[in-house]
Amino acid sequence: MATTTFYKSGTFSVTGSTSIGVSCWGAGGNGNSNGKGGSGGAYAAKTLTIQSGSYIVNVGQVNTDIFGNGGASSFTSASVIVVRAGGGRSDGTITGQSSLNTGSTKYTGGIGGTFAENYGNYGGAGGGSAAGGIGNGAAGANGSDTGASFPQFGHSLTGSLGASGAASGGGNGGNAAYYYAGTDSRLINATDGDVPGGGGGGGYSGETSVSVKTEGFGGSGMVTVSW
Repeated sequence: MATTTFYKSGTFSVTGSTSIGVSCWGAGGNGNSNGKGGSGGAYAAKTLTIQSGSYIVNVGQVNTDIFGNGGASSFTSASVIVVRAGGGRSDGTITGQSSLNTGSTKYTGGIGGTFAENYGNYGGAGGGSAAGGIGNGAAGANGSDTGASFPQFGHSLTGSLGASGAASGGGNGGNAAYYYAGTDSRLINATDGDVPGGGGGGGYSGETSVSVKTEGFGGSGMVTVSW
């Protein structure tokens, strides 16, 4: 079996009647500057038979609108979208994703972690992971003042982890931004969601007092076609 992987939009061409399997991952939503993690992109798949010709493959990208939401990925046959996976959102929800998804197998992305106002001087929340062929994406960790362990910086710091995509087959969510309160105090930016479709890590909650962007971008979408 051969597989073509699309990281950018393009066309898929065949000669003769061909049975193909299409899998789509939507792009992840960006993390939010108020501390929320972005949600992961959805997954959709279908096996279908196509005839000679070229077919439109659309790969969802990040920042598709002014809100930082992720774009949908799709495969179109005879002007009809036959497989489509919705993108994640920068508000951390998956609102509207289920109704957008099209295919015989459909899963939703994981929600982004939430941010509690009483943790106003601490780190943000983790991004949700993308859905995949195994199941729905996982939720990012909520923001808190206990955080997670980051041994690469020498001790336990404040910052919440993005969700792993291992259980779903999608991209990991990004880790949240946080303030490193060590001997050389500094702001640690959130990380981006992984491809395909991981949600970006939430920004440092005190971002209004700093001059740098701290939230992470979502991971772009992906489409595979196998035959």
